[in-house]
Amino acid sequence: NTESMSLLTEHKVDEDKPHWRDFYINYEQYIETVEIRNNRNLAVLNMPCQDKDNANAPYIFFIHGACARMSQFEGLIQNLSSKFNIIAFDRIGCAYSHKPKDYS
Repeated sequence: NTESMSLLTEHKVDEDKPHWRDFYINYEQYIETVEIRNNRNLAVLNMPCQDKDNANAPYIFFIHGACARMSQFEGLIQNLSSKFNIIAFDRIGCAYSHKPKDYS
């Protein structure tokens, strides 16, 4: 959503003060907003296997719990991206996904 993504463009990475938003800057090329239904958008990370010789790499899918964000998996994503295609997303209302005012 535009409001959430504008917060991302305002954020600057500071190596001395790590912040959860750093993940979204570092993986920006793999993250897109996907509309899953009318007025409901998810921030989705779709990162291909970083080993170009592994064309048939399996997929690994990260789903976070309530009140969390996909950036909590950053260490796993870094370690597993050489062997797997990575899919992760921010659930509705979390991090950079849409935060609807009505939940009907």
